[in-house]
Amino acid sequence: MREGKGRTTNFREFNDAELARLADEELVAYIRNARRAGKPDAAVEGAQVLAFRYEPRIEGFVYGRIRDLGEPVCDEVVGRTLESAVESAGSFKGEEIEEFGGWIFRIARRRLADMHRERKRRPAQVPDAIRGEDGEDFLGEHGAEDPHEAVDAASVVRQVIESRNEQHRLVIELGLFTSMSHEEIAAEVERQMEGHSDDPMTDQNVAQILSRFHRDVRKALAEAEDPPTVDDDD
Repeated sequence: MREGKGRTTNFREFNDAELARLADEELVAYIRNARRAGKPDAAVEGAQVLAFRYEPRIEGFVYGRIRDLGEPVCDEVVGRTLESAVESAGSFKGEEIEEFGGWIFRIARRRLADMHRERKRRPAQVPDAIRGEDGEDFLGEHGAEDPHEAVDAASVVRQVIESRNEQHRLVIELGLFTSMSHEEIAAEVERQMEGHSDDPMTDQNVAQILSRFHRDVRKALAEAEDPPTVDDDD
């Protein structure tokens, strides 16, 4: 029974057990009817229950895009998505289950974007070895008998990585820390950067980016090992 502008007059609030027994479509109808009955708290509670049901789907969405960054990173993004959805449940104004899915996956995309921005600000990770196309580790070439005279190769490499933009830095990280092919790296970058880059990534681009990275690392290490002398006129 309704009166006025779509207001439901016979709405009854459900307890937790009753909400748990509702199908997803029934939960959306409950949320819609709660709003129409002027019961925003009941609508929020229904949206929160539905948000937690989406956890497996959010996990699949997040892992499908950033699996190679590791389980802790993926789980953190999933957790932040659900936390945001619960906290902002009152902002869901849709009336169909498809609208709820669009709403919560938009939140997931925003949390993924947050993660990318945070990673860009963090110090770049450097592996123990970096092998060029010839298979030789060119980090190990820059040691010294006296550790005080040795080049801090990791610091040099980190500076080179951090000089790259977000997309190229992701390519380099995947190239350093995974055994993915160039084609696989390109596909992974496309997934992770979806909506955040206008430049498509190809396996040829990956090869060029990694080749330039190796070249620049070799050059930076050589300069660090034998810095130019400065004439002292004093």
